[in-house]
Amino acid sequence: MKIKISDMLDTTDGFDLELPEDGMVSAEKIKEVTMRKLHDTQGAPRRGRRISKAGVAAIVAAAVLALSGAAYAVSQWTGFASTEGLTNRQIQALIDSASQTSSQSVDRDGNVTYYDENGNEEFTLTAEEAAAYEQGLLEARGQAVRDSTTLVDVDTMDMIPNSITEVAVGEDGSFEDFIISNGHMAIFYPEGSQGYDLKAGDTVTLTLPTDEVCYLAYGMTQDGVATECDVVQKADQSYTFEIPEDGLYCFYIIYYSAGADAFTGGSLTVN
Repeated sequence: MKIKISDMLDTTDGFDLELPEDGMVSAEKIKEVTMRKLHDTQGAPRRGRRISKAGVAAIVAAAVLALSGAAYAVSQWTGFASTEGLTNRQIQALIDSASQTSSQSVDRDGNVTYYDENGNEEFTLTAEEAAAYEQGLLEARGQAVRDSTTLVDVDTMDMIPNSITEVAVGEDGSFEDFIISNGHMAIFYPEGSQGYDLKAGDTVTLTLPTDEVCYLAYGMTQDGVATECDVVQKADQSYTFEIPEDGLYCFYIIYYSAGADAFTGGSLTVN
């Protein structure tokens, strides 16, 4: 999940949190200080500014992510990564990490406890706080995805992916090798331009070699508007787009298999 911390903190002032000598702060402490700050802020509203429940949730999420172990995981692996310079062992480690998931439990009073992928407790919220927290995460993720690209109007897509990464394609049709995980999207565009200037009847082939059978959704954008996509299941992925009318086009994939996969030696050719 890609979360833009600065966007989520727009609804309140910053605050200081004294760090202990080891530099670590528990998630519970972060939540305590954050919620106290939010309560104080709501008690003295400013003109034209109001903190909604979604805003409260986003701030709690940002605070917890900013100083907990989750922040490290987010910064290291957001669902898409260039594999240039990585060893096979490092690439496999990223693939393995994509299959790890966090979890949560609910007690009889409705309090929700969140755990990391290793089963370690991170923090606990009341039922109301948890509902706002989850809503805030969804809204923050959606806004972060919208802010991450200028190549497509995200709201014209059937669903908002977990993240969008813009991948530049060279004049020879090549682009960087990469790894991508479930629900994440890569959009391909010509280096130095906002899209391919194509004519009706042109064809574009996107080739993504991989050893593993996987599900990929292939789609294209016309003048920034997303068109319907097709889902293909196979190894050594390749897909040919037929251009319906003149326009400025980009092409994208969304990885739909569980876990993650690495793609090496890909290309995009226009005919």
